[in-house]
Order: sequence, then C-alpha cells, then structure tokens
Amino acid sequence: MTIKKADFRICYTDGMGNKSYLVRNDGKINYYSSSEIPLALSNMVGSHAAELRFAVSDAITGEKALTAVKDALRAYHPGAADIHTKVRLLL
Repeated sequence: MTIKKADFRICYTDGMGNKSYLVRNDGKINYYSSSEIPLALSNMVGSHAAELRFAVSDAITGEKALTAVKDALRAYHPGAADIHTKVRLLL
C-alpha cells in the first residue's frame, strides 16, 4: 500500500527580507526565489541541503516538512532564535 504524501509550500524569509519557497508538487521538490527563479537548496541550508531534501521527501505532511526545514535552518544557523518566525507553511 502506497501512502500519498501531501503537497506543500513553505515560505522562508532570510535575514535580509528575501522570500523563497520550498514546494512539493506531485512528489517533486523544488526551491524557488520569490521571482520564481529555481534555486539550489544549499542556498537555504548550505551543506545540510542533502539531509533536508531527504527529510522533506520522507515527510508525509506539510507540518512534518516544516519541522524538517526548521531543524535544518537551526543546524545551519546555530544561535538564530527567530527561525520559527522566518519559516511558515502556506496552505
């Protein structure tokens, strides 16, 4: 039995106010700037990009994917207390 994983859109705002979006649509994971330019996931989390891609691929729900993004951002930006305000799930 195959479990259908939910599609999602996660918005990330960096420290300079730039927005980007991590999207899973029909099982494909893409990362875009706010002007819809494809970006490498390493732009968001550096050397944690592969781990984040695996965690987001495995996430069944958007909420679990959001947690994975927050965890990766905390690992990449240790000491950044405001990660929860920079990342949000769009429904």
